[in-house]
Amino acid sequence: MITRPLSASILRLPLLALAGLLAACSYFSQTPEPDVVSRVHREVPIGLDFEEATARLSSLNFSCGPFKRGAYTDESGRDHEDARFMQCTKRPAKISFACENRDQVVLLPGAGGTVAGVEVTRGPDCQSR
Repeated sequence: MITRPLSASILRLPLLALAGLLAACSYFSQTPEPDVVSRVHREVPIGLDFEEATARLSSLNFSCGPFKRGAYTDESGRDHEDARFMQCTKRPAKISFACENRDQVVLLPGAGGTVAGVEVTRGPDCQSR
């Protein structure tokens, strides 16, 4: 019986697959990247006009929907059951899944059409495209 040593390329395949899986895990993360959170808070300060806020979020690649009343989760993980807010979701990449975790921004309305609160989270987005 002749035995040959496994080639190095065959041994590398499992390591490459493992590296790919580890990289994909961040794609399904439930926490937004800290730089995304700080950039959104820097670009959309409390007191900013809502039209300007949505324009700035659009330049950061977010799409904002209309105001709605319902539940949202803030950055600290607390649920707010009956609130009026606008939700903005990071636009999908050219290649994306039908249902995936995306960065989301909740804008809370204040007096005179200004922003009273900004919450940056990450969660499932399963909207029809």
